[in-house]
Amino acid sequence: MTEILLPSDPEVRDRCARSMASKAFLTVWEGAVRSGKTVWALCAFALYATRSPDGDFLLSARTTATAETNCITGDYGLLSLFPGAEYRTVGNVRMVRFRTRQGEKRIHVVGASDIRSYMVIRGATFGGWLADEVNMHDRRFVSEALNRTAMSHDRRHMWTLNPDDPGHWIYSEYIDRYEAMDAGERAELGGFAHFWFRPSDNPAMTPAMLASLSRQYPEGTPFHTRYVLGMRCVAEGRVYPFFGPSCVAEPPEGVRAEFASIDFGSVHPTAMGWYGRSPDGAWWKVAEWGPTAEESARMTVADYMDVFERETERLGGIRRDRLTIDYGGGGEALVREAERRRWYPVNPDKSVLDGIQATAMVLSSGALRVSPSCRRTIDELSSYHWREGRGETVPDKVRDDFADETRYAVSTFIEPRIRRRRRWSRT
Repeated sequence: MTEILLPSDPEVRDRCARSMASKAFLTVWEGAVRSGKTVWALCAFALYATRSPDGDFLLSARTTATAETNCITGDYGLLSLFPGAEYRTVGNVRMVRFRTRQGEKRIHVVGASDIRSYMVIRGATFGGWLADEVNMHDRRFVSEALNRTAMSHDRRHMWTLNPDDPGHWIYSEYIDRYEAMDAGERAELGGFAHFWFRPSDNPAMTPAMLASLSRQYPEGTPFHTRYVLGMRCVAEGRVYPFFGPSCVAEPPEGVRAEFASIDFGSVHPTAMGWYGRSPDGAWWKVAEWGPTAEESARMTVADYMDVFERETERLGGIRRDRLTIDYGGGGEALVREAERRRWYPVNPDKSVLDGIQATAMVLSSGALRVSPSCRRTIDELSSYHWREGRGETVPDKVRDDFADETRYAVSTFIEPRIRRRRRWSRT
């Protein structure tokens, strides 16, 4: 079994111990990234599942892949906490199985972000439930998962999350509502415990790691406030508040396009962008193209591909598999036209918040700069705002075509290459 590294600070150590010993109906671990909250939640869940008289339990995360990464594999995953456990597909369900003195235990692993995800667990019965990043779950799944434990002999629920918008439904409908209960109401509920953690609470985080984490998310963004400071905050104002002259520069001589990104629009303007890399490893948005309103009204997908191929040739050409086209919003027609011309476009990674985080990181760190010729990109990144007052973290969908196209390029091509380069540099 994995040896758990305990914090040296007595207060933090006591907080961790109390969180793992909680027998409440709901125990919540909330805090910044890399604060250790998932480790403590997994340890608590492992102890609970081992001792519980029930045999079946639920583990949910944004996706099953996320559950595997955060909760099952790795030094502190369930496979390490339960020596001899196996992770396999049983029927249509991914499951962690292990044996105790009470018999076999089964932890059902489910992705919970899809609007239909609740249907996977409908009709099932679980003893208890661990939700990783519960604020990323579908609302109906959370309600259904709580229903699925009603017949438990030892009913417990354990949630982890990074701080979110204070108006998020996970707070108003559950966490803050339980927090506001008096002692009698909490006793009727079955108990409620809420623990906060910061990166400095994690004994595995060195000073250098803490400094690197602080630099990872640009100050002034909701991601820095939530993921580094560990505080809830409203996403308001500019999405990229740091974006300014320091993010704009002429590409060095000799930088040529390596790949391209297209956000095709049948009801909004189409945006195209081309990206290249300089010898020092920095990335550059070297060119952009978008139609005028008059052009947009009369252009066909063949016309758009004509423009794309003409501009790509002018920029020196790119490999035919280094093109991403958004398949939504009528984009499939452009994809088919591109494939007819022997291009091999990929569907971009369209995760909005993950993409915005990645774009903020590369722009603020100087890993990506924008050519002064890309005027529409500069205008949109400078004015891109959060939509306010809805209890959710989403950007305002106004004049965002080149902002979206840039995000697709970063998520699909640039950020994965930066991540791989960092891994190689460590070996």
